[in-house]
Amino acid sequence: ATVLQNAAPRASLENRIGSQLFSRIGIVALLIGATWFLKLAMDNHWIGPLGRIVAGLAAGAGLVVWSERFRRQGFHAFSWSLKAIGSGVLYLSLWAAFQLYHLLPASVALVAMIGVTAWNAFMAWSQDSEILAAYALAGGMATPLLLSTGGNHEVFLFTYILAIDVATVLLLRLKPWARLLLGAFPATVAYFIGWYVAYNSAAQLAPTVLF
Repeated sequence: ATVLQNAAPRASLENRIGSQLFSRIGIVALLIGATWFLKLAMDNHWIGPLGRIVAGLAAGAGLVVWSERFRRQGFHAFSWSLKAIGSGVLYLSLWAAFQLYHLLPASVALVAMIGVTAWNAFMAWSQDSEILAAYALAGGMATPLLLSTGGNHEVFLFTYILAIDVATVLLLRLKPWARLLLGAFPATVAYFIGWYVAYNSAAQLAPTVLF
């Protein structure tokens, strides 16, 4: 009986390690294969700009949905990694639709990116994952850079940054994730310095002081 009791945990551990290993190998192989196929399709013009964006959005959303399967099996860290990859693909697809192919206006791309950020923040809160919250914050702070057209949009930029900062503070009221401030505060300061050096003028004193 003792031998059987000792053998059961060992077998369970081996099965768990084996399933993790082969699952990760399979996912990496799938990602490499999908990337190779998409590159081949683009190089040979099998897929136009719209098809590329749709494929990117579908792949990103599919990774996020697929990650839930691993979370339910107890592989939380791996699930969060898949969510980060999927969210990154979504951001890049929306950026390409706006900047590279001009398929989306800035306002639509912004709303879509805010939606991705908000969904990541919700998943972080509901799954009690600080790393997902960090991914959401990074994506949210990167959005103005991704959608930048080189113009001076002070009110729009700092209203958006203010909204991200307020959301971060509210999340900190619910979860003990003070390290998020190490991302939000420097990014906010960097945006202000960057804007100030490039666009500040006496005519904009009132809104600048307000923000």
